[in-house]
Amino acid sequence: MSAIWLSRESWQTLWSAIQNIQIRMDRTVLKPSAGLSGHGTSARIRIDLPLPSSGGNSYDGPFKVTVDSDARTLKIGRGFIRSGREFIITPETELAFSEIPEIESGWLCVSVFSDVQFRVRETPSADHYPVAKISKRIETNSAGENIENIRFFQLHVPVAVLPETFDGPFRVTVNPDENSMTVAPGHVLANGFYFPTKETTLNLEEGFVCVHIELGDDGEWSDPEILAGAEPGALNIPVALISHESAEGEDGATECWTVQQFSVPCAVFVIAGYECPIAGET
Repeated sequence: MSAIWLSRESWQTLWSAIQNIQIRMDRTVLKPSAGLSGHGTSARIRIDLPLPSSGGNSYDGPFKVTVDSDARTLKIGRGFIRSGREFIITPETELAFSEIPEIESGWLCVSVFSDVQFRVRETPSADHYPVAKISKRIETNSAGENIENIRFFQLHVPVAVLPETFDGPFRVTVNPDENSMTVAPGHVLANGFYFPTKETTLNLEEGFVCVHIELGDDGEWSDPEILAGAEPGALNIPVALISHESAEGEDGATECWTVQQFSVPCAVFVIAGYECPIAGET
């Protein structure tokens, strides 16, 4: 007969885990699994079991969420969005586990900017409508492997109501994959002089997107240009504000860019000290 010697802390962890076994049955669990979490007096054994289909939790409406553990994806069913006067039908969507940050309590939200997007956020907002409450934990199973544990509570959302999408002058769309953003053409009026702006592509960065123009010492206006990360002022009229969020996950950082679009039908510059070309007309 041989003896196994354990340190005091290891023995305390084992004894506490044996007395603290937590069993969870949930329809988001596809395969039985077990894991040990915590240490010392806070150690516990977690056992996750699939919930039988007769469990009664059988939501089958818009934005239905399911977990595909084998593919490591969150599947989101077809849904409906009302944005202003526009009605959008969203197709079935998959969100990789790697795109979901490790979070104790967050919200799976749908938004409409240049296209329909699903993101996990700490809090919903007017531009991000929640369709499920969600959490993600990294736990260790009996084989010592790290397992991504996704849990969610389905919200019943017949139609996600979002603000009307802007499609006017100086509309800003972002392309994180290419680290760029595009600003649509617009109109500029400077002391009575009219200038059009062309579609402009800029490097993607946080801050205000502004229409900029210069007034020379001779009283002549320069051609207007679009600047990213500029400070609003007399010669910088803001048309949008770009913000950025980053969350660390098991497979790296998840990036989320948000556009707060301002409705600017025409960027109007008025500088005193120079004669307006239409001031003398009668």
